[in-house]
Amino acid sequence: MPSLFSKNMSNLPNPEDYRMALERLCISLGVEPEFWQFFLEPVTHSSFSSERRTPWSCSERIEFLGDSVVGLVISEFLYRNCHSDREGAMALKKSSLVSTDSLACEARKIGLDRFILMSNGERKNGGSKKNSVLADLYESVIGAVFLCKGWDFASKLVLEHFSVKLSKLSMIGKDAKTALQEFTQKRFKEIPVYNVVEVGSQSSGTDRFKAEAVVCGKTAGAGCGASKKEAETAAAAEALAAFGAF
Repeated sequence: MPSLFSKNMSNLPNPEDYRMALERLCISLGVEPEFWQFFLEPVTHSSFSSERRTPWSCSERIEFLGDSVVGLVISEFLYRNCHSDREGAMALKKSSLVSTDSLACEARKIGLDRFILMSNGERKNGGSKKNSVLADLYESVIGAVFLCKGWDFASKLVLEHFSVKLSKLSMIGKDAKTALQEFTQKRFKEIPVYNVVEVGSQSSGTDRFKAEAVVCGKTAGAGCGASKKEAETAAAAEALAAFGAF
């Protein structure tokens, strides 16, 4: 089978064991295990690549591809299913669905954190648990799935991963603030507080205001908008994603 990636895994402590681990990763994704080579780059953090001087690239390039694949899958779903939504409403829903916290949640659910290659220093600093790292990892893996299995397979897999969130789309958008308030009242017996700052002039474009949704004294989500209301709504939607509420 032709591969885009190097098979030279001599820089790994136990190359054969890790090859078998990548085969298990393939199987968990519904991909034939012989495609394991495609997943070596996606799970390689830049810290590991630099430390070990690996003959293969780190995940950054394929993450770029995976980001586009995930974004297009979600965009197509919203276009085909949210018939009454205008562009702004669809953009808000997409932003919430593919937020860093949302992607990290999907990465954890399918156990991707078990496969990441990372320097010891980065791992000791909690790098493998950071939402930003896990979100990038998810996009990288989806990029690899797209390369070895094609669009139809990758699209179906992403929609499967996001099925719960997509079934609760009504909680995103213009009702996000209401949904967040109902959620926090039920779980924390509190309502969210919004901190809003003006970050641009009226002539600066759409991102004039930035808002933070604060729950239990901690920032749960942030967002920008042309008005305070839009910024607060975007912040509420991101908070809902962070809590796994949709």
